[in-house]
Amino acid sequence: MKNRLADLSLFFVCLLIGLPELSYSQNEVDDSSYVFGEAMERLSNGDLGERKQAAQQLKKLAVSGHARSQYWLAQLYFQGIGVGESQPQGKLWMERSAVSGYPIAMLAQAELLLEEEEDSRDYEAVLALLEGVIAPETSAQVPPEEFGIYRRSKSRASYLIGMFYHHGWSVLEDKAKAVELFLEASRMGDKDASMILAIAYAKGEAVERDAGRAKEFFDLYDLQSVDEMNRSLEGFLGGSEDSGDRQNLVESSEYAGKAVSEMVSVIQTDFAREVLDEESEDYDPAFGATLLKLAADRGHAEAQVRLGVLYYRGLGVDEDKAKAAELFRSAAGENWMLAQYNLAAMLHAKETEEVEGVSLKDLLEKAAANGLFLAQLALDNRSDFSPTSPEEARDKCIAEAEAGDARALFSLAIRKSSGWLMAPELDFSKIAELYLKSAEAGFARAQYMVGMMQMTGDGLSSDPLAGLAWLRSSAYAGLPEAVYAIAECHLSGIGMEPNPVKAYDGFLRASKLGFRNANNRLAAFHFYGILVPKNEYKAAELYLDAADEGDAEAAQNLGNCYLKGIGVRMSTEEGLRWVSKSAELGNLSACYQLAQVYREDLLVDKDLVEVAYWLERAAEMGDKAAMKETALNYFLGNGHPRNRGKALDWLELYQSQPGPVGSGPMYLPGEYEELSVVQSFLPEDYVLKLVGADLLAEEGWSGSDRGQAAEIYAKLASKGAMGPVLRIARLRLKDGASSRDAKKIVSSLKALYSANHENGFEGRRRYAAEAAYLLSRCCKRGFGMKASESSRLDWLEEAARLEWVDAQYELGTFLEEKDLDGDSGIRWLARAARLGDDRSQMKVARLYLAKPVAGLERDLVISWLKALVDSGSGEARMLLRDYGVRYKEPERRENKPVEEENVPDPWAPVGVA
Repeated sequence: MKNRLADLSLFFVCLLIGLPELSYSQNEVDDSSYVFGEAMERLSNGDLGERKQAAQQLKKLAVSGHARSQYWLAQLYFQGIGVGESQPQGKLWMERSAVSGYPIAMLAQAELLLEEEEDSRDYEAVLALLEGVIAPETSAQVPPEEFGIYRRSKSRASYLIGMFYHHGWSVLEDKAKAVELFLEASRMGDKDASMILAIAYAKGEAVERDAGRAKEFFDLYDLQSVDEMNRSLEGFLGGSEDSGDRQNLVESSEYAGKAVSEMVSVIQTDFAREVLDEESEDYDPAFGATLLKLAADRGHAEAQVRLGVLYYRGLGVDEDKAKAAELFRSAAGENWMLAQYNLAAMLHAKETEEVEGVSLKDLLEKAAANGLFLAQLALDNRSDFSPTSPEEARDKCIAEAEAGDARALFSLAIRKSSGWLMAPELDFSKIAELYLKSAEAGFARAQYMVGMMQMTGDGLSSDPLAGLAWLRSSAYAGLPEAVYAIAECHLSGIGMEPNPVKAYDGFLRASKLGFRNANNRLAAFHFYGILVPKNEYKAAELYLDAADEGDAEAAQNLGNCYLKGIGVRMSTEEGLRWVSKSAELGNLSACYQLAQVYREDLLVDKDLVEVAYWLERAAEMGDKAAMKETALNYFLGNGHPRNRGKALDWLELYQSQPGPVGSGPMYLPGEYEELSVVQSFLPEDYVLKLVGADLLAEEGWSGSDRGQAAEIYAKLASKGAMGPVLRIARLRLKDGASSRDAKKIVSSLKALYSANHENGFEGRRRYAAEAAYLLSRCCKRGFGMKASESSRLDWLEEAARLEWVDAQYELGTFLEEKDLDGDSGIRWLARAARLGDDRSQMKVARLYLAKPVAGLERDLVISWLKALVDSGSGEARMLLRDYGVRYKEPERRENKPVEEENVPDPWAPVGVA
């Protein structure tokens, strides 16, 4: 089993130890420190070969007794980095490092021993290690660059020793001493110690109950957890300066912060429940209210509901019905059904005022539809009812269900399926049995639920006819959802012959019963003139009515009415607003429509940012094709800032989704592969496998792994893909390769050139052009062939002829600067400049000043320089001045002399000016 510290990424290792050690090692204090620093530097670059060399260096140091090397060698064995993964060897070297007195290893060894089976744990040995970590003399052995990680190790050791005294492990149980150790650990940053203390002060265990101190340590736990997460993420990045890594770090940190805050709120609310239990010996409503305030202030809906009940009743706090209503409203806005019921109760009793758009009936309907028994009871009886606590609502539901109340049985089924204040029922057949009992007893909501389950086969065996019978019973009882469902069956012919007349009547009845989403269906009858006179104005009106109720399909339909001017005045702005609302409500079709609108450059100007945004929304809804496009957008920087981490995340999510290869590009822009080659990779997606390898091949970010990238390229090339051949050559030219592999690469490049240099398709000729350029680099370096300047120039000229701009620039510069053939060199540079190469444009612009270039207009050169200024080039602006052109010059303020104020001398005699 990997120990806790072994879960740290290698980048974290290098961030904490290797990078600070590097500056330390350059002083060459001693050979072991220098070699250790060199090993850590090798580990940090991510190359497989370098990691193996680093492991060998650490092994030599570890054998010589270098405790730090022993510790990090153990980590390499735990993680399988640079060595074969081996937990036994990792434990062996960790133990040796601990025995040598390296405090970080002593803590890790103690935690390893604590992971053993309880009956075989050597608590005395663990305690000795932990006490060694916090011993005063230990800090003297820690180098300055490790003080940060040592401080965290010391805080963890203090926490663990506190646990020894708290539980009485090999020592006499001493809660007071445990608290002292927890306080020390918390002060040094251990979040678990802070949580232990928060709980202790909340419960009054080993300390006097104190809500203020509990809040202090809850907040501290929150901060320390986020800080620990940030350090871990920073470590994973390994000091990366990649902007995408930075952005992802911020987003992950924010997400983690919210999760921790939510967890703290749940803990505070749970403790409040304990002290609010009237049968508990710890019953303390005032303290419970204080804890609930802490969670409610964080926006925790359950805490707001519970605290609202306390304010309503004046329990543990002064009675304050206005405050109670405020808390219920806040939680009701988060769709907490009991908050909806409690707010309805206060409206019913005229104890608070109705807010526009939130009626008493609507609140009860929402709560009842979600399964709150008391809400259904209030709808049916309309007798006096008052705000209640979650436990009271639960107990009432259970009691009435046991008495056979159909409404309570339905509510109990929902409670058991969600585990709401009771143990969740994992056997859905028992939950379905409760729904069936409720339905048989005549409860319309249960009949609708059973009917839909049998119609779809979800939860009950599929039986459309039986399901239809239940839906009819529910519809007969007047449940709008059931009336609508029956109308859908009439429209689509599910379980019956299609009958548009009955469908229309059903939709109309559902609408009149308050199910305004049915208006979307009614609108279609008026839009197309089915059974009723065609009336586009009426259709638009009905679409608006349904859209206002949150019907996503109606919102899209209304948007299209505005875009086409059907039934309403044409308005692109209003149309896109409604289609956008539809997309935000979860309508996948609307997301794709928006992406298409912004891509077409017809209704609105082309906007790749909007295209990328709506495709990502579609991807978040689970659409596989959109995941692929989103991955490519982040990879290529189309509509998003380029973000390799997010590209890889979407790529992996796409690959994990079931189903066929999604639509979208079959190869990357500027590349081309034979269809038969691309199809040979099915069911895998060729373009995303290539993108995944490209991401791994890129340096300077946290996901770089060039060795793995080379393996993927080789597999793709083995099936005839041409792009990966070039990528392998680029990668190995930079990283190096064995003589045998270099010769294979040269042979592959020559074959790629021969197969494509005369091809009529430009995409294929580009492969030949880059192959020729890479061969010129091989000739220059003697990579896989004999170094030859003449061969290099031959390949360079061939690449330039095939319009490879790097070759044109390189060849032109070489010929012009070496004075071998200046005119020819300038022609190659001009050719590259015409293709948009900014280096060539600048060089040609300088040469043109000295001597006009044949076939090149001065105005064209000036236009190039202006474009470069537009892209931010100050050098191009200065060059334009030499052409006598002032373009986008920065404004200069005039230096006006500051007039001195004639300040009178306060000490001058009276009357002197």
